[in-house]
Amino acid sequence: PKGLSRERCNVAFMLRGGGVPAGRSDELVQNTDILPTILKLTGTDTNAHFEGRVPEVLGGPAARKRVFTEILYPGTPYEATVKDKGFDFYFKTEANVDEEGNVDLSRNQVSLFLKDDFRVDVSADHRDVMEDFKRVVAEHRAGRAPV
Repeated sequence: PKGLSRERCNVAFMLRGGGVPAGRSDELVQNTDILPTILKLTGTDTNAHFEGRVPEVLGGPAARKRVFTEILYPGTPYEATVKDKGFDFYFKTEANVDEEGNVDLSRNQVSLFLKDDFRVDVSADHRDVMEDFKRVVAEHRAGRAPV
């Protein structure tokens, strides 16, 4: 999927400065994690609630097990990807998103790839993973499941 390609979704989150340990981490983070991380590292105190969270390597809670990215624009199909340490899952609706941001999720195209191997769709071999990731997409759209 072009809109959710690895080149667009797998982007490094690099930090430098006080409170940032030297080295590398392969922890999964989302773009929503950037603001709470910067606030923590700068010592900015806030009572605001954020969808994102500070990565474990920087003193946050246990590392995410998966990350979620979506494309939600009226007049276009809804697209989402769920990634964990082993798989990349892609979801695309046949119907377009309406002006209120709603879309019929029941008619969709899905694919599942092993991490770092996008040549072969492994959906048939990993139905349990497929169903779990489809549930993540449905719960996210219903507003019930932060990833």
